[in-house]
Amino acid sequence: MNKDFKSLLDENENFLEVIEAIIDEHIEDKKFSSKIIEKELSINRTKLNKIIRETTGKTVKNYIIEYRLLKATDLIKTGIKDLDEVAKKVGFSNGSFLKDSCKKHFNKSIEGF
Repeated sequence: MNKDFKSLLDENENFLEVIEAIIDEHIEDKKFSSKIIEKELSINRTKLNKIIRETTGKTVKNYIIEYRLLKATDLIKTGIKDLDEVAKKVGFSNGSFLKDSCKKHFNKSIEGF
């Protein structure tokens, strides 16, 4: 299912909602990167980085990681306790990497959300 994210951006004032829709579309893909966002929106890396930095204060890479981590915490709240399963659903290679990333980005354990 490939959405026309460029037209969605044209009709939507909230750039981050469009970025999040793209991330959601590829959430399980471990190789997902800003290059896919750039391609989907037909914008260059510099423009994407500038918009994300000005809007969130984060790099694109960190924004994607933190978005995935928040999705992981949502899955845990729904009752999925196997961190390896959660990790795969949000594009991390395993539960250990998911835990380490959460600690690094939020200074909290994944279970602490």
